[in-house]
Amino acid sequence: MSQAKISRVDALEQLKAAVAAFIDDAKMALGAVEMETRRVVDRLQREQPYYWNQQIKNARDEFAEGKASLARKRLQKTDNYIPDTSEEEKAVRRATAKIENAERKLEAIKLWSRRIEQSWNDYQGPSGQLADMIGGTPARAVADLNRLIKAVDAYLQTQAPAAPLEAADEPFREAPSMARPAEERPEGEAKNESPDDDNAEEP
Repeated sequence: MSQAKISRVDALEQLKAAVAAFIDDAKMALGAVEMETRRVVDRLQREQPYYWNQQIKNARDEFAEGKASLARKRLQKTDNYIPDTSEEEKAVRRATAKIENAERKLEAIKLWSRRIEQSWNDYQGPSGQLADMIGGTPARAVADLNRLIKAVDAYLQTQAPAAPLEAADEPFREAPSMARPAEERPEGEAKNESPDDDNAEEP
């Protein structure tokens, strides 16, 4: 079975630095998203409804005043005189349009408030998991890497040096030949001859 060969922890230290930088960025991003979301929700659920309700109130007051002016103008009518009520009628129409517009705005605000609230609930699940991972001091991910680095460093400090080769472990070497060179052979000892040379007929 193959074994891991670890010689240094530099790569783990670099990874820890990168993870720490990511954690800082992630914390800032999560905080910015939450702050902006709460600002929008507060604007939709508090500021905008208050504003448009005030617009409705003002438009209704304007409508009532316009109706009263129109009624007074119509009372001026005689057999010989028909007053011009066009301006009063325009004022009433403007006030009516303002009321209708403000009511539409309020309905749109209610719709978007529900949509943002649903989106915020959907976002909180995964963002909560990320916040849990990068939370704490140090963050859980950095703490895990610190433990890993310490374990690897301890392993590097305690591993035994390589043992010298025993005789049985030496690589195989071919044994030297026992045959003597030709120049060391005694006289009369001929070169190796083929077994067939004894049976060869002389010419």
